[in-house]
Amino acid sequence: MPKKKIFRGLAAFIVFSAFFSGGCVYLTHYSDLKKLKNLADSQDQMQEEIKAHEVLFYSLRSDVLENKITQGPDYKEVVSKYGEPILCGPAKAQDEFISSCLYRHPTKYFSSDLIYLNFDSEKKLCSWEIIKANE
Repeated sequence: MPKKKIFRGLAAFIVFSAFFSGGCVYLTHYSDLKKLKNLADSQDQMQEEIKAHEVLFYSLRSDVLENKITQGPDYKEVVSKYGEPILCGPAKAQDEFISSCLYRHPTKYFSSDLIYLNFDSEKKLCSWEIIKANE
């Protein structure tokens, strides 16, 4: 009988040691695991933001192609409807200086349609142009 008690005690000790030593390994690498989890979460957030920008770009593209976009809305209205442009800068059109803003697909840098929205001196949308990507 004493041999069984010793064996049970030894088995319990081994199981107990294995269980807690595995926990210690987890605790020593917890900060590394947390960093990886945070990185994965930020990747998910970036993907969601890219999808939102895609939806806005395709909405603008559709409105331009179907002539649903109109002259007159101010810059803030356009940005609230179609999102922030990739780039804005001064441009000259018919002896009047205006601001021209570029929209393109958020990830297709070289194979996307380019949409230029032009604003007059009062920051009202006055014209637009779409340059189709080579398909």
